[in-house]
Amino acid sequence: MTAAVKMFRLDLLTMQAYLKSYMIFMLYPVMFAWWEPTAMGVMAGFMLAMLGSSIFSVQEKNKLERLYGMLSISDRGLVAGRYLFLFANCLTVQLVMLPLHFLVSRLTGKMPAGQDLLLAIGLSYFLFWMQSSYQVPLFFKFGYTKMRLWVTLPFVLIALGFGLLTPMFKLKEAAPSIEAWFEQIHQNSLSLSLVLLALGTLLGVVSYLISIGVYKSTKQ
Repeated sequence: MTAAVKMFRLDLLTMQAYLKSYMIFMLYPVMFAWWEPTAMGVMAGFMLAMLGSSIFSVQEKNKLERLYGMLSISDRGLVAGRYLFLFANCLTVQLVMLPLHFLVSRLTGKMPAGQDLLLAIGLSYFLFWMQSSYQVPLFFKFGYTKMRLWVTLPFVLIALGFGLLTPMFKLKEAAPSIEAWFEQIHQNSLSLSLVLLALGTLLGVVSYLISIGVYKSTKQ
């Protein structure tokens, strides 16, 4: 545990110089609140995952592996500390995003209900770990430079598929069903948010266990 905390603190100090970039990057999800407040939670998940992975870029650029070796941090401690950093990154930005969410939504006259806010939190958290869960093991195994394009490929394919398939559906005929579906989500937003939080945490734990084995394999 001591090694994990040491690694976590080292990651915080490493990224301290990039604080301004973090704050600017967080403006992207905020802008989506002008269009649809709840969509901010969805976009935040993607933004947070991109922010979290930047530590691997800095590590590779500055060859910090040598520093980690000098500090005698165990492989398990290094991986645990990195995941602690990602988790703290997620929670911290969430705490900053929530006040901005309310502020921007109030300015646009689209103040979301409490249920919408809960759903946004759950979606943001789940999307963060959904993306990070497969990104992080790949970064540990192959490095940031080799994997930076491949880790975004699934989302590019989803976006392209959505754009190509949408015209094939008769949205006007499906509108009542879609509206009823969203109403169900709205009524059960607390339960759905808790499920998303649980699933996101599960993805993070599984990813952590995989990363330990992956990172140890790079040392052999």
